Amino acid sequence: MEDITLFLGQVFGIYFAVFGLASLIYFCELKEAVEEFAMSKMLFYLTGHFLLVIGLLVVLSHTLFDGVLAIMVTVLGYLTLLKGVLILLLPHSWIGAMTLFFNKTGWYIASGILSIAIGGSLIFITFALPLIA
Repeated sequence: MEDITLFLGQVFGIYFAVFGLASLIYFCELKEAVEEFAMSKMLFYLTGHFLLVIGLLVVLSHTLFDGVLAIMVTVLGYLTLLKGVLILLLPHSWIGAMTLFFNKTGWYIASGILSIAIGGSLIFITFALPLIA
């Protein structure tokens, strides 16, 4: 397992686990924050730039498809890049409408559970498996 794959797997794993827990615990506050976020064009563009840079860093440093972890990290990098590109290129009204559509309690619960599952898997693969092997 390459060092970059292990490192990015650890970063994504911790991120997804924390995000998932926050989605489950603070979904009411997150709903309010997303409503405020949807009103600000500047926050959308800043977020788009941030995601574009993070996605480019992951994609340009890690395009490996040899093993489950490498594929997961590569796919997450491409999804981050795609999200950044879409936020920057789609009209604000479209993104705002999509944001408000998904700003429901059920989506936060579902995304929280999915994020914890992904994060937990990545944490196990990147922190526990190297110690066992």
